[in-house]
Amino acid sequence: MKIAVCAKQIPDPAIAVTYENGTIVRPDEQVLDDTDRYGIEVALQLKEKFDAEVTVISMGKLGTQKGIQQALQMGADKALVIEDESLKNSNSLMTSNVLSEIAKLAQADIVIFGTESSDGYSGVVPQQVSRYLDLPCISYVMMKYSSPDKLLLVPKKL
Repeated sequence: MKIAVCAKQIPDPAIAVTYENGTIVRPDEQVLDDTDRYGIEVALQLKEKFDAEVTVISMGKLGTQKGIQQALQMGADKALVIEDESLKNSNSLMTSNVLSEIAKLAQADIVIFGTESSDGYSGVVPQQVSRYLDLPCISYVMMKYSSPDKLLLVPKKL
């Protein structure tokens, strides 16, 4: 099984965010978005259970890659990151399209996301990626049960 897990590098929340022309100025040193740690942890649990390969996928300013390194230090096997000036300030649809293509490069059977980015809060990228990849989307998973060859994800009651 191959798992892609989305991780976003964001400006360190402990430092004041600065804006230029209405967009966040992204410093070279950014950190892993805390909300993505949940998705990475689920991917790592599946890795252990099903002997899977976990690839962190991301797009945006590479900088020092501190956030990506943090994701790899958690136990992911590798990372695929796209940095392209033409993608700067992409909306959620463009972001979803790019992440879908990276997931295809990773040959992902499952694509996992955390909750939502703490610098954008759109919360729609996972659903858009599932549409591009023609995969089912299960949002806000509360718990998972698995047997040696099956996985069942249970959505949280709203």
